[in-house]
Amino acid sequence: MIKAEIRRTRLDMASYLQEKMRTGYERYLDEQKLEWEGGLLKTYLVEADVITKPSDSHNQIFSFLQKQTGALNYTVEQLDEENFFALIARSKISKQAKSDIFYIDASDYRFWITYSIGHSSRTDRFIEKFVSHTPKLDNAWFPMQFLAKQADTKGIFTGLGGRFNNSPFTKEEDEQLRISLKLWGNLAKDVFDAFQKSDMLKRAFSLSNVRLKRYLQHPDESVTDDINYSGKITSMGQSFDSHLDLVNSIYREEYRNTLVGIIEKELAIGFDTDSSGGFLKGEPIFVSFQKTIPNVEKFVKDLFSGTSPFRLWGLQEMVKKDFARIYAVDMHLGRPLTFEVFPDTIRIFLHSGTCGNSIIRFFTLFQHHYDSSAELSGGKHDHLF
Repeated sequence: MIKAEIRRTRLDMASYLQEKMRTGYERYLDEQKLEWEGGLLKTYLVEADVITKPSDSHNQIFSFLQKQTGALNYTVEQLDEENFFALIARSKISKQAKSDIFYIDASDYRFWITYSIGHSSRTDRFIEKFVSHTPKLDNAWFPMQFLAKQADTKGIFTGLGGRFNNSPFTKEEDEQLRISLKLWGNLAKDVFDAFQKSDMLKRAFSLSNVRLKRYLQHPDESVTDDINYSGKITSMGQSFDSHLDLVNSIYREEYRNTLVGIIEKELAIGFDTDSSGGFLKGEPIFVSFQKTIPNVEKFVKDLFSGTSPFRLWGLQEMVKKDFARIYAVDMHLGRPLTFEVFPDTIRIFLHSGTCGNSIIRFFTLFQHHYDSSAELSGGKHDHLF
C-alpha cells in the first residue's frame, strides 16, 4: 500500500504536494491552526558532503542512504528520475505507529531538498535523527541577518519567532536568560524594528523564524512560508511553484553562494597547488560581538566541551589571560577547525577540505546562545550574511 502512494516523478510529487497545500490552507482558514495530522507541507533543507564522484552521484547517494536504514528505522527507494529518492520512515512515537514518506530531491547533490506532509511531531524528530546521526549530513542554518533579509526582500512579512537561551554558558539560574516569542500579523516588522532599537534586546533576541506571504505570478496563487533558522520551511497556500521558487532562491542560490563561493573557495586556509611552487591562500573568519566575554578560559571550556548545542571539542591553549587558541574538531562532521578567542572577537581558521557549513552552524547557534547582535566577516566581506 505504501508503495502505491509514492509519487515516482518530481512533477507527480509537485502536483500531490500542491493539492495538500491547498487543503491545508483551507483548513487553516477555518480553524486558524497550523499543525494537524497529514496537514502542512514541511520542507527540510539538508547540506550533504557525500559525493566523491559527481558523474555517479545517484548511485553514491542511494548507497549512502541504504547504509543508514537499520539504525534509523526507514527504507529507501530509488524513484524514476536521477537523484530522486523516497524514504519511508516508521514512527515509534504514538501507540498507533505510522509511516511517513520523505521525498529527497538531490538534483543539486550538495544541497538536498526534502519534503513531507506528515505531522511535525514525527517528521521533525525523524529529520533531527537523520541529520545528527548520519555522517556527512547537516541542516541548513540561517543566521539572524539572513532571515531578516528574506523578510525584507522575498514577500510580505507577516510573522516572526524569536528565541534566546544562554544556559550553555552559565549554570547559575539567576544569570540564565531564556526568551521565546511568536507573533503573527502585519505588525511583525514594527515589533522586530523596535527590538533592534533596544540595546539589550538586540543582544538577547535572535530571529528563529520569519513568515512570508508571496506569489510567483498571480496573487490568487499566493503561498505562506514559515522559514525556520535550522532549515525547515513550513508552507501552505495555492502554489507549490511559488514555494519551490523561494526554496531555490534562498538555499541553492544565496546560501550556496555564501557557503561554497565565499567561505569554502575564498576564505578556507590551504595551499594553491595550481601555481608554481604553491602558496598559502585563504583568510581568517571573524565573529564580532558586543557582549564582552568576562572569563575567556571558562568560556572556551563551556564552548569546546563536545556537548550540544555546539558539539565542538578541542585542545585549548591559554596564550594570555584574555586570549585562547583552540584546535577543535566539529563533532557533527569530524572535521578540524582552529579558533582564537578574544573578549569581543572569535577568529576562525577553516581548514581547506572542512565543510564551510560548520562555520554557519556555529555562528547561528552563537547568536541564539550568546549574543544575537554578532556579525560574521572575512576577507573583503564585511557582512557574510
